[in-house]
Amino acid sequence: MNAPRVSKETTQYCKVLRDKENTISNILDDIFEHVNSIQNEKQQTIDLKEIIFTLIQTNRSNLPSVRQHEFFTLIQTPLVNLLQQWTLKSKVTEDDLFFFRNISKLVKALLKSIDDINLYPSWINNSSLIETLASFLKYIITSKKNPNKRVIKYFLRFFNIYKSYQILIDENSTANQDQLVGFIDPIITCLTSNFYMNSFHYLQNNVKKLLPRQKLALLHCPRFFISYRGK
Repeated sequence: MNAPRVSKETTQYCKVLRDKENTISNILDDIFEHVNSIQNEKQQTIDLKEIIFTLIQTNRSNLPSVRQHEFFTLIQTPLVNLLQQWTLKSKVTEDDLFFFRNISKLVKALLKSIDDINLYPSWINNSSLIETLASFLKYIITSKKNPNKRVIKYFLRFFNIYKSYQILIDENSTANQDQLVGFIDPIITCLTSNFYMNSFHYLQNNVKKLLPRQKLALLHCPRFFISYRGK
């Protein structure tokens, strides 16, 4: 049986996306309706891969204007599935890694330079997404084997988004300070882990560049933690 290929409809939509004269919001309306109608999950993921790749290749500068679009809720399921597979020590394939890279680039472009918590789209607060990202953070820190460096590098893009979001929450006295509480337990696990302490010894050896896993532990987790003032 032949492996599913990108559908003809998605191929056509991607051609339209490459036309800079078109309004991306209107195109995304049609794309969302099309992709959401695909019943086969594998086929839907294949089409999403092509659409996401096209977006970051040709429309990156226009993405912040459509960050609230419901199309982007569709990336949650494949993203959660990937991280859960890797948490269970499933093999990291090049295809999955490329997809993860593209999702992280897309989300980074969508949420670039936000300085108001009200500008963050609601899908970023999805409880399943936050729970999965938090679990994967804990997995990265506590894993006895070094997880794939490129996976951690791309994961850092996600975590930086939530770190920036948490800092803005902290600066807003009327905001719900517990919106990102799901990250706190794995961050505490990180800050009390042997890996965290051993990373300081690594620095003492005059190492000029931190590895992605060490950046996560020594720089990003502490910054997130000190900005959290929830219950």
